[in-house]
Amino acid sequence: MIENPSETQNPIKALFAEGTDYLKNKRDLLKLKAVDKSSDVISSVIEGVALFFISIFFIILFSIALALLVGSLIGSNWGGFFIIAGLYALIGLILHVSRNKLIKAPVVRALIKKFLN
Repeated sequence: MIENPSETQNPIKALFAEGTDYLKNKRDLLKLKAVDKSSDVISSVIEGVALFFISIFFIILFSIALALLVGSLIGSNWGGFFIIAGLYALIGLILHVSRNKLIKAPVVRALIKKFLN
């Protein structure tokens, strides 16, 4: 038999206090993990955007130079620009047709890998 009822309440109170501390710590840990993952994803997105814009500037300048070179080889600057524009239209068409395989799937895999690691 239990001799003193206050002895049974103290362990229950202690267990309840430890349980609430555990839940608070678990919640804090989940918050920290969420912040870590989201900051990692956001920094990767910012890096990707910066590289995208640098690549765009490079492609534009390279395309102008290539169009002028092709134009000088065929004797018509306009012709060089049309040939390079046609080349980009062909590349765009190929990318559009195979967009799921070449663009969507790798992006989805990279994002899933970022979030799960």
